[in-house]
Amino acid sequence: MTGKQVGTPQTTFDGIRHRDENGNEYWLARQLARVLEYSQYRHFLPVLERAREACRNSDQRVEDHMEDILTMVNIGSGA
Repeated sequence: MTGKQVGTPQTTFDGIRHRDENGNEYWLARQLARVLEYSQYRHFLPVLERAREACRNSDQRVEDHMEDILTMVNIGSGA
């Protein structure tokens, strides 16, 4: 991370918040990685694994807190 201020955290995280049909809030990992200024998503993957491990260590089901979602990533020139 560069240390530069990208906006207030509340505003930043609110800006990428999603809601499901039941009103539950969730965030997408790729968007979080950008907000947290990871240069590449692959550098954020260990963070996700540590979050999964924290769930397991506190006797929480990972599936209750994290879900694998496959989304398309834009690549190339779009031509």
